Amino acid sequence: MVSIYPFPNGNERHSYLMADVLISWIFEIPVFTWGKTLGMTDVDIRKTYINALQDADNGRYQRLIEFSRS
Repeated sequence: MVSIYPFPNGNERHSYLMADVLISWIFEIPVFTWGKTLGMTDVDIRKTYINALQDADNGRYQRLIEFSRS
């Protein structure tokens, strides 16, 4: 989703929304928290998210999974 989103900002909002819709409607489990429990600033949350995405782009999904539930 993030790779095909055509705008330079807002990628995470779009991805968060789509992931939350899928996880809640299809799998019927609670939506993700997306780093809100980490006690970080929004800037640091975004950096953590982007780093996790870069790992996922290279086939390493663990940080993205952990971030989505943190």
